[in-house]
Amino acid sequence: MTLPAYPDGLPLPLRDGYGLDKVNRIRSTAMDNGRAIQRWEFDDAPEFPSVSWIFTEPQSRLFNAWHTQVVKSGWFTVRLLTDMGFDDVTARFVESPKRAELLGKYLWKWTATLEIEFEQMLPNGWAELLPDYILNADIFDRAQNIEKP
Repeated sequence: MTLPAYPDGLPLPLRDGYGLDKVNRIRSTAMDNGRAIQRWEFDDAPEFPSVSWIFTEPQSRLFNAWHTQVVKSGWFTVRLLTDMGFDDVTARFVESPKRAELLGKYLWKWTATLEIEFEQMLPNGWAELLPDYILNADIFDRAQNIEKP
């Protein structure tokens, strides 16, 4: 079964107020001596981006119909910016999107909190074995694609 996709004619979320909240993966147990024992609880955890859009009237009508008639409370695919770059992710609305305010004459601002199914991350081992490659990926990319087309 394919998931519904965010409509192509609608803009991506605004940068203003965009953030990716993470679930705390570290569990801490307080000891009587004042110290604490900490442990890593789990690897896979969702992220919760706070998003907002500014839509024209027709875009607002489409978005309203799409999220209430097509997606409802289910999962969908949407292109979002993460620290891995723009990526198609599987997401769902944590609660119904809010048509918060009218901007100007005919623009509508919508806000929502999404849940991204999995955190976008580099494969295991890269941070330990190839930190320079990660930090200087743009140099390697230019060397491979510009110098040697």
